[in-house]
Amino acid sequence: MRVWLHALVIISWRHGFLVVKTRKTASTSVELALRTVLDRRDVATKLADEDEALAASLGLPGPQNAAVPLLADGTSTLRRLVRSREREVLRPHTWLATARRAYGAERIDALTTFAVVRDPWERAVSMYWWRTQQLDERPHIDDFVLSATPELLSIWPSISVDGVLGLDAFVRFEHLDDDLRAVLAPLGITLSVDLPHAKSATRQDRRPAREQLSAASQERIAEVCAREIEAFGYG
Repeated sequence: MRVWLHALVIISWRHGFLVVKTRKTASTSVELALRTVLDRRDVATKLADEDEALAASLGLPGPQNAAVPLLADGTSTLRRLVRSREREVLRPHTWLATARRAYGAERIDALTTFAVVRDPWERAVSMYWWRTQQLDERPHIDDFVLSATPELLSIWPSISVDGVLGLDAFVRFEHLDDDLRAVLAPLGITLSVDLPHAKSATRQDRRPAREQLSAASQERIAEVCAREIEAFGYG
């Protein structure tokens, strides 16, 4: 029996890295490129249909191994799952802590863990345009930000364990290519493909975030995202 667990996006046992998926940071583009270095034992979760279509059109590999053997989980979780017959799946944008429970903390902690991070104010604006693109009438951006849950505005739950940052390295959206090369080089990885452009065409207002957001919205983002702002030097 195998269990499908809510967790991260990519694990390469071969190269010794784990990539945590984060929202509106170009992490989908990074994942699609990194799929080219995975072997058949490694893990890559399924993305949105349009992203998988992009991958197929570029000749990039698809998702693989999102199921986790039940015995890889802890005994208490094993018993709970057997009793309830729960079925879960590895999905983007969720918690690093889940991967540690699924595969074992010691095994996961031996990997180099990284994620793509971004200026939280810019990320919130991109999130607004992405989440409202199908609406007949968009709410005002300040209404969106002020009513958004902390989990939507912040990536901290995805990259922390018990409230403590769980990354060994990070790739800044603002320096994506250079930072990614710097993280991959010690792992002996050189990407043979350019980063594809996934989900990059929805933002209609290209002004800087602080020109689009009210003082109240900027303050809310600063409060909700305070830990990542400090950790990654955004201010």
